[in-house]
Amino acid sequence: MWLSDTTLRYPDVTVYGDPRDLELDPDVTQSFRYPSIVLEVLSPETVVEDRAVKILEYKSIATVEAIVLIDPIAKTIEVHERLDGESWLHRLPAAGIDLILKKPQLTLAHADIFDLS
Repeated sequence: MWLSDTTLRYPDVTVYGDPRDLELDPDVTQSFRYPSIVLEVLSPETVVEDRAVKILEYKSIATVEAIVLIDPIAKTIEVHERLDGESWLHRLPAAGIDLILKKPQLTLAHADIFDLS
């Protein structure tokens, strides 16, 4: 995912739906510019950078509507959803609660995220 003309990030999962990205050939294009959802899986080695640096970078991208941080050790989900231009809602769903995003609409079962089947 492009942050600028010279800076790339590779989140663990990125969801794209912007028509400008959909016009690109996925067999040739390795990174897109207009993500709508970014998911990062936290680890002890990356948690500080994910929470302090990456989240601010992702929030600076106008098309990003949601940022999700997943902690596989604690089995928790942290959600940052854009309310409008620069305002964000930060929520910590209770343990065991499914991930539900409003824009764009997405629901992922807690058990599926943490492979608890």
